[in-house]
Amino acid sequence: MAQTAQVQFQNTAISASGTIEDILFKQGLLSKEQISAIKLESINTGQPPEKIIVEHNIVPADKIAAARATLLHVPFMKLEGKAVGTDILNLIPEPVARRYKLIPFDKQGDELQVVMEDPLDLQIIQFIEKKSGMRIKPYLGLTEDILKEISEQYSQNLTTDVTSALKEVEEVKPQETGEGPEIIREAPVANIVNQLLEYAIKTRASDIHIEPAEDRTRVRFRIDGILHEKIILPKGVHDALVSRI
Repeated sequence: MAQTAQVQFQNTAISASGTIEDILFKQGLLSKEQISAIKLESINTGQPPEKIIVEHNIVPADKIAAARATLLHVPFMKLEGKAVGTDILNLIPEPVARRYKLIPFDKQGDELQVVMEDPLDLQIIQFIEKKSGMRIKPYLGLTEDILKEISEQYSQNLTTDVTSALKEVEEVKPQETGEGPEIIREAPVANIVNQLLEYAIKTRASDIHIEPAEDRTRVRFRIDGILHEKIILPKGVHDALVSRI
């Protein structure tokens, strides 16, 4: 199950709150019988109870992460459906966010609120404090959710800018005549190319893939060795786009 595969198992000292099993029991998510079975399996296999809970899909991954956050005395955050402002995203570049599996989502005064895979990593926190020039308030998040939000949130600006340029293409395109197909004016297409190149530089993408399909053109960026689809373009701009790359 993809959701559970991303839960992190850290050897963090347990606080006075007890254990993750205790918290899940108090929340009605584990029974005493289940806890006994989990502890027995932990003794026999040497695996931490949290990992056993995840592998057997006993409790949803987000509930386990929330319980861990309680133990670590940090807030838990799910960003699904939350729009993050450009001014906030710009405080931490996408390559940094992707490398350290974190994403900023809000700020209050000089405090930047950041969802992290490991909110206790002081070295990373100090690094992004220097990078952003702000104090960091860390939140715990699921790794899978963080990576998903990085891909979606950081590509919003690119999508907005390219959509605007596409509208301009439609506005300046002359009507089809008997002399041949419609001619796409160069300026709007050049703007689209510039937006793609600027995004590639900003994210330190090693290459851009512009891939034609039957009815559309896919644009993917290779970031840290992995191809990420960022935008879909109309098929009609493909030739003009490629000719300018």
